[in-house]
Amino acid sequence: MCQCLPCRVGFCRTSWAGRLASRSTASTTGGMHWFPIATRHLMTDSPPAPDSPPEFLDPPEAAGELGRLGPYRVIELLGQGGMGHVYRAQDTRLQRTVALKVMNERFAKSPNSRKRIVEEARSMAAVHHDNVATLFEVGQRNGTPFLAMELLQGGTLEQLLQSGRQFSSEEVIAIADQVALGLEAAHDRGIIHRDIKPANLWIQSPSERVKILDFGLAVAGSAVQGLARGDSVVGTPGYLSPEQARNETVDERTDLYSLGVVMYEMCAGKVPLLASNTPTQLVNILCREPLTLSQRKQNGESVEVPEPLERLIMRLLSKEPGQRYETAGHFRKALLAVSEQIQQSKQAGLAIDIDANSSNGSSVPAGAEPAATTKTTSGGTGKAFFAAVGLAVAALIAGGVWWMLRDGTSKSTSMESVKSASTPDTSPAVLAAELGALQLTGKVIADPEIPVGEMARFRLQLTNQADSRESDPRIRYSQAGQVARITTYLQQEGQLKRKAPAFPRSFSPRQLPGPGETQSIEIQFLTNNLAQERFDVIFELQSPAGAHVDSLTSQFEVTENLQTGDLLGFETIRTRAGKGADTYVREGSKEDFGKQPAVMAHRDGANDQNVLAIAFLRFDLTQLPPPSGAGADSASAVLKRIDRSALLLSMAPNSHPGVGRILVHGWPSDLTTPGGIGSLDWSETGEASLTFETSPVANGVGDLVPLGELKFDNSGEGLKDQPDGLRFVSRALDDFLRSSPGVVTLVLSQEGWLGDPTRFNSRDRSPELAPGLAVRWKTD
Repeated sequence: MCQCLPCRVGFCRTSWAGRLASRSTASTTGGMHWFPIATRHLMTDSPPAPDSPPEFLDPPEAAGELGRLGPYRVIELLGQGGMGHVYRAQDTRLQRTVALKVMNERFAKSPNSRKRIVEEARSMAAVHHDNVATLFEVGQRNGTPFLAMELLQGGTLEQLLQSGRQFSSEEVIAIADQVALGLEAAHDRGIIHRDIKPANLWIQSPSERVKILDFGLAVAGSAVQGLARGDSVVGTPGYLSPEQARNETVDERTDLYSLGVVMYEMCAGKVPLLASNTPTQLVNILCREPLTLSQRKQNGESVEVPEPLERLIMRLLSKEPGQRYETAGHFRKALLAVSEQIQQSKQAGLAIDIDANSSNGSSVPAGAEPAATTKTTSGGTGKAFFAAVGLAVAALIAGGVWWMLRDGTSKSTSMESVKSASTPDTSPAVLAAELGALQLTGKVIADPEIPVGEMARFRLQLTNQADSRESDPRIRYSQAGQVARITTYLQQEGQLKRKAPAFPRSFSPRQLPGPGETQSIEIQFLTNNLAQERFDVIFELQSPAGAHVDSLTSQFEVTENLQTGDLLGFETIRTRAGKGADTYVREGSKEDFGKQPAVMAHRDGANDQNVLAIAFLRFDLTQLPPPSGAGADSASAVLKRIDRSALLLSMAPNSHPGVGRILVHGWPSDLTTPGGIGSLDWSETGEASLTFETSPVANGVGDLVPLGELKFDNSGEGLKDQPDGLRFVSRALDDFLRSSPGVVTLVLSQEGWLGDPTRFNSRDRSPELAPGLAVRWKTD
C-alpha cells in the first residue's frame, strides 16, 4: 500500500490531470533535461522530425519507425537539447514502449560524458521506488550510449510554475511528501541527487504521482569533490545548497535544501535567492538570507502561507546543514505534523463560524467562508472546499501519523507525541553510555583493492544486545528523532583520521534492530578524490552528538584504474604476432574451430542439450619491445619486469545481448594434453589442433591456473565490434605472465548458464579486433 501523504489525507486527485494533459511535455529551456517524455497525444508542440535518421540508428525494418537501436524500434523524436535526444521506442523483446535517452555524437566522444550517463544509470538503477523514474537498461550501440526508461505521461513541475500555476498549501505538502519519499529511498542506498528542481520533478497524468528524474548529477555517498574539482560547481544555481556553492562535501541534507527551494517557489512563484548571473547567485546563496514567505509579494499581493508551513520551509533553507532536518524521514515526520496543524486550524475556524451563526439562530449560508485563523496560500483550491472537508482530512492525517510512529511495543500513539517543525525537542538527550547494547559486530567485507574512481563498498552488522526493556535504546529513546549514527573515517599511516566521503548513517528508534537481532548495513563511497595509497577505514558507532559507542576497522588500497583509464605506457601484442593463435573447442565435437572469425565461450543446458564451448588464446610475449635497460637479460629476467597487464577483447556480432561473466584461466607451461600437446605448441587447425576431448579442459579446469572473472554488459549488443571494448585486469594475470616462458595460453569459459553464446572477435576477423595483451614494464 502506498504510504505517501496524498494517499493518506485524501488529497484531491482531479486538480492536475486536466492541466497536464493540455501542456507540452518536453522542455529544453536551458539545455537538455534527461527525463522520460510523455507520448505524442499529450503534446501540443511536438519537436520537429529530423530530416534523416541519425547515424547511430540502424536502418528501419518496418513502416512507421525512424530506425533500430539494437532491440529497440525507434518511433519518433520527443525532445532534444545540448546533450542528446529522447525518443519514443518499442522494446521488441518485451513489447513495451520506452523512452530512449541517446547521447549525441559530440558528447559521446567525451569519456567524461560517457561516464556521466553510466553513473546516472547506476544511480537510477539502484533506487526502486514509486517516486523515482524507472530505468530499464543502459547500453551502447555503434559507440553511442543510451538509456531505456519508463515512458511517462504528464509534465514537469517546472511547466506548471511557468504557466503561472499557484499551489495551495495542501498541494505543496503533497508534492513535497512524495519527493521526500523518493529521496528517502535514494538516501537509503547512499545516493544523493544533488539537482532537485522543478524540471526534475515529473507529475504523472492522470495518477498525479510525483517522479524524481535525472540522476545524472547523483553520487553515492558524498564524494563529490572528485567530480566537482577544478573550480567547478555541480548543480543548478538557483537550487544549490550553500555547501554545494562552496564546493564542499555534501550529504542528504543538500537534497532537503533544494526541496525547500522548490517548496518556496511553489508558494511565492520564485526561488528565494536569485541573481542575473551565476557568480552573484553563488554569493547570494552563501551570504544573503532570503526573505521569509510572509515578506514576499506575488502579483502585487502578499504571499499567504500557513505559519507552520513557512517555518518548515525556512528551516530547510538554513545555511548550515546541521540546522535542517537530518534525514528525509525526519522531514516527512515534521511535514505530517505541519499538515495536521493546518487542518486543525481550519477545523477550529469552521467550528467557530458555525457556533457564531448558531447563536444568532441562523444557518451557514451556502458558499460562505469560515473565519479560519491560519493564513492560506493564495490561488489553488478555495477555502470553502477545504473547510467543508476539514474533519475528514484531519481524521485521515491522524491515521497516517499513527502509522508513521507506531512500533512493536504500542498499538496506538497519541498525536501529542508528534512534534512540529517549530516545536522544541523535549525528548531526553541520547547518551552514549546508554547505547552500550548496540554493537558493530561481524567481519567487515570489502575488496582490498579498489581502482580509483570506483565504488568502495563495505558491509557491517549492527547488533542490539539488550536483555531488558530498560537497556533497549529503541524503548528508552522511543521519542528521539535519532538514536545513533555510523560515521566513516579514513586514516593513512602516520596521519590523523579524517572523515571519509560517506555521509553518516543515522538510525531512528524504529530503524534499529530488535533485541538479539542483527541488521546488515552497506556503506559505500566513491574513491575519485583519494590518493592511490593504502587506507584504514574506521566505522564508528556514535551518539547523535558524536560521542563514541563502538567501532570497527578495515583496510583497503586505492589502485590505478586499468579497467577504464588510459593504458599509458603499455605495449600491446595480438594473437596475430609470432606464435599467437586463437580457437575454441566444443564438447561432443571433434572439429577444430581455428581460422573462424570469432572464438566462443558458452554454457547452456536448455532443452536437455548440454552445450559447453571454451576458448583458447595464445600470446607470444617475446614479440613485445623489451623494456629500456634490458640489455642482454634472459627472457625470464625480462618477463619478471612486467608491472601490470590487461587482456583486451572485442565482442563479436550475435553474442549474448546482456550481462555475463567469463572465467579466465592460465594454461601452465608444464601441463600437456593426453596427446602430449603443450600450451606453447598447439595449432588452430591440423595435426596439433585442439578438440574438447584432446584439450586440457576435457576433465574440467581444475589443472589450470585461476586468474579471475571478466564481467560484461552487452545489452542491446552495445559492445559489438568495439576495439578492445572489454578489459580483464588482475594481479593473478600479472603473476602468471611473469612466471611464463614467454608464450602463454589463456583459457576463457562462461560462468553460469546462458541461452546465447559469448563470442569474441578472433585474429581472422580483423587485425584491430583481434584479442590483445597489453603489458607495462616496471621502470628502472
